[in-house]
Amino acid sequence: MRIFLFLIFFMTTNTVLANEWFFHGDENTISDGVLKISVQAGHYKISFPPTANPNSGAVLINGERFYGNRYFGFDGEQADRMIDRLLKVKNAQVEYDDRFKTKVVRKSVDFSDITSSLDNLKKNH
Repeated sequence: MRIFLFLIFFMTTNTVLANEWFFHGDENTISDGVLKISVQAGHYKISFPPTANPNSGAVLINGERFYGNRYFGFDGEQADRMIDRLLKVKNAQVEYDDRFKTKVVRKSVDFSDITSSLDNLKKNH
């Protein structure tokens, strides 16, 4: 029972403390500190933070795992499909294997307040 209550508390605080999406640098990229989303050639590009230096990375969306098709993350039609699914589920788990750490980094990403930021990002391109 205590474990169950702790899990509920942990999940609630995780949701409340979710990072906000903001324009990063110029008007061409939005970030929440875990992922960066930009638009290139009409498609979304999703990348890991520059400090991550990943060997590999994946995003788990509603039980479906997307593996990075490049060392920096996801682009093209794969990123477009991911954004489509992320907007429907509002939450995902990001995993990447950092070259300088011994364990896989796992972070939760909240997409509940990203719609207006994505619309503004698309308008700029």
